[in-house]
Amino acid sequence: MIKPQIWALPAILAVFGLPFLLIGLAGIRTSLDTSSWASASGRVVVSRRSPASVKSAIIQTEFTVGATTHRCGVVQLGWTPTRQDMRDLPVGASAVVDYDPAQPARCALNVGIAPGSIAFALTGLLLPLFGIFLTSRRNSAVPQKTVLVWPQN
Repeated sequence: MIKPQIWALPAILAVFGLPFLLIGLAGIRTSLDTSSWASASGRVVVSRRSPASVKSAIIQTEFTVGATTHRCGVVQLGWTPTRQDMRDLPVGASAVVDYDPAQPARCALNVGIAPGSIAFALTGLLLPLFGIFLTSRRNSAVPQKTVLVWPQN
């Protein structure tokens, strides 16, 4: 018979892992949706530190679709531009902008599945498995009652 407390730790870790899994899967889905996007040449017009955060940056790239000029402020879908992005994309640098042909305002410099989305999804999957592993090790470490039976002559 399985004791209910055996599944408590995996259940708790599954509850904590579920948001990670959902966020990761949403990021992966969004990234897969970009496979049909078009590309355009652009030029970085803003590249500066963000006043909102020590580690983030504001990067904007202008690109033209038809006769309309658009601004793209997304470097990687689902992620805030970093200071490293700011160093890699100074003002005046050329960049390839991927955009949704139906809505060119939906755009990004780097499309594809972000490593962070994969990490979030894996974390959400591995947390309950880790709980099962810990529970099985804890239960196997509990000494079992041993009954010695002496042979009778």
